[in-house]
Amino acid sequence: PTSEPNHTKTRKTRMVDYSKWDKLQISDEEDAKPSPSRPPAPVQPKAPAIPKRRLHPSDYHPERSLNKELFEPLNCRRWVRPELLDVISKWQSAKNTGDENAFKSVDLDGFEGFQVEAPGIFSFPALTDEFCELLLKEVQHYRQSGLPSRAPNSMNNYGLVLNEIGLRPAFSAVLKEVLLPIGARLFGNDEDRITAFKGEAVETEDWGGSTL
Repeated sequence: PTSEPNHTKTRKTRMVDYSKWDKLQISDEEDAKPSPSRPPAPVQPKAPAIPKRRLHPSDYHPERSLNKELFEPLNCRRWVRPELLDVISKWQSAKNTGDENAFKSVDLDGFEGFQVEAPGIFSFPALTDEFCELLLKEVQHYRQSGLPSRAPNSMNNYGLVLNEIGLRPAFSAVLKEVLLPIGARLFGNDEDRITAFKGEAVETEDWGGSTL
């Protein structure tokens, strides 16, 4: 007897060939080798900080100052505008006689150039043009001296503290002999302070009495 051929085919499982992965080219980023790092630069030891000596007024005046008359307290009235001197003249006379009400002799209504800019803010002519010009030249001269300067505050890097270069005595004389009576009439004690200017009420308050 003849046997019939078996037409049933055996299904073979195909194996995955992974060898192709061995032939893939990697990208430049993956192939790039890190460059050898440079050795760190040697750290130089810092020199110890030398403390700066604070500027003393005598470092500048009188040896290096330009306009020495600016620094003399006895010249304080020379630098004041005539309008202001006229206003305080009666106060000066009353003060010299020991009058307790001397501040009341300062008549701001008759002060030419005196203005109320805003509540509690006033303006008036005080220093002469000559003084302002000499002071500006003095500041420029100090800048050229090479001496250190301290900024008055964090918002003013180009200013100069004039008291520190020797002008404190001169400015103190102006405050005491010229501006004190004006300040007393505006911000002094209740008995000295004005309540109106040329018929208009003004808002002022005691800022520490009628003294410096």
